[in-house]
This record gives sequence, structure tokens and C-alpha cells, in this order.
Amino acid sequence: MLNVIQPDGKYCGNCVQQPVGRRFVPADGSGSNKVLLLSDSPWTNEIAAGKNFSGAAGYTLERLLKRAGYDRPNFLVANTIWCKPPTLNWTDQHWRPEVAQALAQCAPYLDDLVAQFKPRVVVPMGNVALRRACGVSGIESRHSYVHETVWGIPAIPTFHPSYIMQGNQKMGGAFVFALRRAMEAAKGALKPTKYELLLDPPIDKARAYLNRVKGRIPALVVDIETPESGKLNEDDDKGTGSSYHIIRAGFSHTEGTAITFPWTEPWISLLQEALNRSNTMVEWTDKEFDSRRLRAVGMKLPTVVSAMWMWHWLQSDLPKALGFVAPFYYVGPAWKHMASAEPAQYNALDNAIEMTLYQGIKKDIEKRGSWQRFWSHCVETTPVLRSMEKAGVLLDKERQSAFMGKLKVEYDAEYERLQGLVPEKHKPVHPKGKGYKKVPKAVAVALEGSTRLGTTGYVLHPDHIDKVIGLTTSDGQPYCLIKVTDIIKVEGKLVTQEVERWAKVMPFNPGSWKQVADFARAEGIKLPMVRKPSGEEKESTEAKYLKRIANKR
Repeated sequence: MLNVIQPDGKYCGNCVQQPVGRRFVPADGSGSNKVLLLSDSPWTNEIAAGKNFSGAAGYTLERLLKRAGYDRPNFLVANTIWCKPPTLNWTDQHWRPEVAQALAQCAPYLDDLVAQFKPRVVVPMGNVALRRACGVSGIESRHSYVHETVWGIPAIPTFHPSYIMQGNQKMGGAFVFALRRAMEAAKGALKPTKYELLLDPPIDKARAYLNRVKGRIPALVVDIETPESGKLNEDDDKGTGSSYHIIRAGFSHTEGTAITFPWTEPWISLLQEALNRSNTMVEWTDKEFDSRRLRAVGMKLPTVVSAMWMWHWLQSDLPKALGFVAPFYYVGPAWKHMASAEPAQYNALDNAIEMTLYQGIKKDIEKRGSWQRFWSHCVETTPVLRSMEKAGVLLDKERQSAFMGKLKVEYDAEYERLQGLVPEKHKPVHPKGKGYKKVPKAVAVALEGSTRLGTTGYVLHPDHIDKVIGLTTSDGQPYCLIKVTDIIKVEGKLVTQEVERWAKVMPFNPGSWKQVADFARAEGIKLPMVRKPSGEEKESTEAKYLKRIANKR
């Protein structure tokens, strides 16, 4: 139990959070590398230690810093709120008056810290820190971009270590990437990506841009906009759910440049001319969002390549949205929020950045020596799949139903076989940890002839002793006796004591790690020890380890 220590910083007086807050936790670290790591608030472990990032999230943070090649003491580490809030995720509710007031009350601590240590870069970790430093949120679409801050220094946002440790370890690489980018910025070595963008130019200037490339165009990036484009989730887009009404288009034939124009003549014909001269058309989509709509309005297209598929080929475990991927190849501010306010700038940047990504991802795939495999598996098969989609696939529903019925029979048989392999004592019981206060009628019938004691149990007849371990009633339900500690009335007084009660024996659940671990121990199987984010080592029942054990046995 933690001692209650009210926050006692110089700005804590009259704060709505002070009566319920727990301990003032100041910033730590030397800040010698001129990078400020900004989080949201301390929690239980931080309050106990009096230092930021002292628990499991701290272990994850230090592990990621080491992975990037840096030492924590060289950073300046601080929070948006400098005492423990009432509940987890309290600071995420910035719209609530009491939260907004507490955030404002704590603001001078951070302002003074920046003024004193003069960091050159801020790394906001998570949305709370991102809102405090930059006034925006949406960490997945903002990570690793260069943002302006309220202190006039750049910010390179990234994911919070606690988010990474809670099943999102795949984002660890993005965290390390943001750190390295922040260090580049702190050293003055970060060079922004520069683009030449032609926004709604006259047709003669648009044609002059096209003719900068003589002869065939190796790859032409094309991006279109519909009324819903800015609202679509690119990771979830399936080529449907958005209208086929094109309102704007653009293209890029050379890295570092792009053009955008309204969807009208003579620019539509200019786009067709560009497509006619191109070996490939590049789009950023999962299911031909752009090319599907261009074909629908009669445009003739060359071979189409999805740069999103290229990215997925390269990094299959990471999100595929353009806004997430872009900062790995592009240095600059986020732009995906500009769709409504600045549609021409938005579309031109879409095209220019997609070309940057296409060239960068292609080089990385080529370094791995798998470009030809990508081309044959993901590009050459697309026309075949498209024709199959157009023709449709006939489904024999009767055979499908019969097949599904066969699978169910096989599953039920295997499930039943599994239940016979697991000892009853390692199966779960219901009610869990309590048992029935009264003996179930089915059990009473099965134990007929035993001596009854009250409503909590029986003194078993010798003929029934062996049935206690695996007693099955007439309806096929197994029961067992369990020992529980409960408050019961004895001679008119309530006392706490251990009693025996009947409970149903439930089927073994192979999806429960605890039941699998108990079964493994009963069989004398040693499970591997895995280090958790907290630093503690625990037995693991992950499928990959169980498969290895099964192969050995």
C-alpha cells in the first residue's frame, strides 16, 4: 500500500487534482543530447520510486533506447501531468473540465523545464503528450513526422512504450526510427524532403511538365480523389464503399515532383496521354481503388502496381496506410489532414510522396533480392484475379454444407478425445472458487444412501468414495468436491472456515493458457520461461513453443 503524498510542486496549489493526486514526480535525466522524451503521467510504480518510467513501461522504454543505441540518462524525461491521476487513461479525457484544468495547472512545469534545459527536439510519446506539445492527436498518422511545438522547437512523435508492450511489439521498430530521427534533428543533420508541386496549372504548363520525360515513362504514380477520399481508412479500403465520382487527379513521373488538376478536360486527356506513355501505373491501394475507378470512366491503363502491396511485401506486420508508411521515406510535416481545407496541395503531396515511397520501397525489396518474386506473385497475377472477379466463382452450396458438417463432426470428435486426455482435476469448475451452497439435486440422487449433513455436503457411504473424484450424474454432467473458504453460520454465529462444496466439472479449454499450463505440469512437461516487459520471467504457452514441445515428444 502506497502512502498518500499530495503533490507539493510550486504550481500545485489550488489545483483540482491536488486533493486526489499522488506525489509530485519531477523530470529526470541530464538532457545532454538535447532531446526531451515527453509522456503523459506517472503511475503506481513511478509514485513508489519517485521517478518517471519506473515500472513495466520503463523497462520497455530502456530496452527500446538500448536497441536504438542510446542511454536513458542522456535524455530529459518528463510528463504532461506531474502527479498520479485518479485513474488510468484519465489524461486522455482532455474534453472534461477537471482534466483540462489539471493539464493547464501543470503546464508551467513543462514550460519552465524547456526554458531551463533548452532541448532542440521533443519526442511526444502517445496522444496525451502529442496534444500538449503540438495541439494535435492521432499518433498512428502522426508518428515520426516533423511537427511544430508550442515552444518553437520541432517534435518527432512516436508511440507510448506502454502501448508497445501491450501486444504491439511490432511498433518497436517505429519507436526506434523516431528516436533516431529525433537525434538527427537535435544534431542539425535532418534534411527535409523537398518537392516541386504544380497546383492546377494551365494546360500548357501541365503539358510541359509531362514532356520533361522524353520517350517512355518507367513508372507513373497516379492518385485520384472522390468526395469521400479524405475520410477513407486506407488499411480497410476494399475498393468499394466510396463513390466512383472523381473530382480531382494528379500524377508524378519523377521523384521530387508532382502535378494536380481538377477532373475535367483537357487535363483528363493529358492524364490518358501520360498513361499511354507509361510502362506501369503505380497506386497506393489494397484493392485497386484508383485504377478501378479510372477504368470505370473509360481510361486505358498500363500494367498496374500497388505500392501498398510492395510495402506489405517488405513489412507484412505493419499498417499499410499511406500516412503511417510515409515518414519511413519522407522527412517533413504530416499532410493527410489537409484533404478538405487544401485539396490541391493534398493531392499533389499524395502523388509526390507516393513516388518517393515507390522508389524507396522498390530499392529495399531489390536489396533483399525478392523484386522478381513480388512482380510475379503480386503484379502478374492481378489481371487473372481481376478476370476471375468479373466472371464470378460458382459455389455448390450443398457440397459446402456437407463439407462444413463433416468438419464439425471431426472437430467434435477431436474435442471429445481431448477431454479424455485431460485429468478431471485440471479441468475448470463452476461456480469458480465457490461451489454450490446447496447440494445439486442430480448429485443427491447419485449419492443416495449417504448420510446428509445440513445443506453443504455429505458423509459419503463407502461405496461412493471412488465417485467423488469423477462423479457423473444421470444427465452426463460430471461433478467434484472442492474446498472453499466462506462465511457460514455455526451455532448462530457467522464464522470464516473451510468447507467442501460440490461444483460442476467444465470441459477443458485448450485456448486458456492457465489450463494448458496446469495440464503441462501434470504431464511433467517443462514449459519455456519467457521474460515479460516487467522483467519478470514466466512460463509461456505460446503456440510456437507448444509446437516445438510436441515435435520433440
